[in-house]
Amino acid sequence: MVSEKRALHRLSMNLTCRVMVAAQDGNDDIVEFEAGNISGRGVFCKTDRPFPLDTPVVVNMVLPLDALENMEGKRAEFSVSGRVIRVSDQGMAIGFDDEFELFLAEEKEKVG
Repeated sequence: MVSEKRALHRLSMNLTCRVMVAAQDGNDDIVEFEAGNISGRGVFCKTDRPFPLDTPVVVNMVLPLDALENMEGKRAEFSVSGRVIRVSDQGMAIGFDDEFELFLAEEKEKVG
């Protein structure tokens, strides 16, 4: 039996990911996928139409914070750049780049 050893724990969550692919003509393509699991290094998006390997993307997700004390009804938006690192018949794995942003969604709406 093969045991899988990962440096970071993966969370199985049903979150919606908005994945943006920058087009050369300036018309960015934004597609929504269901996240199968997520870790600090990447996310697996369930789809039957994955992007090609090595496609650069920006992933946006909204994380509910209801389980945290004093955060009921609040949410955090997570935005990170990355690229498609694996494609399967179940979807695609996106590996995150080192740079990312994490902020309260309410604060972004006020600033934006």
